[in-house]
Amino acid sequence: MTTTTPAGELARCGDATILTFRRELAHPIDDVWRTLTDPERTAAWIGPWSGDPGSGTIALTMSAEGDGPPQNVTIVECAEPSSLIVETPGPDDAEGWRLGVRLCEGNVDAAGGPTTALRFTQPIADPAAAADIGPGWHFYLDRFEAALDGRPADMDWDADYYPALKERYSAVTR
Repeated sequence: MTTTTPAGELARCGDATILTFRRELAHPIDDVWRTLTDPERTAAWIGPWSGDPGSGTIALTMSAEGDGPPQNVTIVECAEPSSLIVETPGPDDAEGWRLGVRLCEGNVDAAGGPTTALRFTQPIADPAAAADIGPGWHFYLDRFEAALDGRPADMDWDADYYPALKERYSAVTR
């Protein structure tokens, strides 16, 4: 399979590098929000989570790549159904990641149904790391769309995402 979904973009903003993905989803905003936040739905694309979001921290088990240990995720902002910002631990004890998702109701699609615009962002401290981070989020957002559509999330990480997309996310543009 060749990955044909919209790629993320890298941009310099002062000293920071920002990875941004934009997707137009043929689903109402409330359905997109539930797929993004409901632990039963997140299990289909990234992994389940447990805990009380009201406490500001949940435990996410990223299971799409095999079962790993739960990671504490800090909820920085949660404004249903439009904004979610979280902080996660970085890989291999690296600096943590700040991940943001913004949802906006879109126009009706060609079939007359509602759409939702999704924007995912992650500031990246080391621009060279984008070659590894970009394909990962591309993979997870494709899985997110499949779960939202009710399709199996049977993407092949090794064949279709990494290292196939590594070069695509290596160049930082302005």
